[in-house]
Amino acid sequence: MQIRLMGSKQECEILKSYFEEALKKQNGGYSISDLYPNRGNTNMCRVYINLNIAVNQGSGKECNRQ
Repeated sequence: MQIRLMGSKQECEILKSYFEEALKKQNGGYSISDLYPNRGNTNMCRVYINLNIAVNQGSGKECNRQ
């Protein structure tokens, strides 16, 4: 799963630190990117969080576009 955070540089730095601390306690794999400036809007930044989450196969809750 990938989560994208967008906000001001200060907001992204705060949330990046929060997720780093929260995810340290988890056994699953994760990665957190550096801050990137948003395209077209230099006042906003983004951070990507990649999580490896164990999911029950065949749970019937898959996302389907129709």
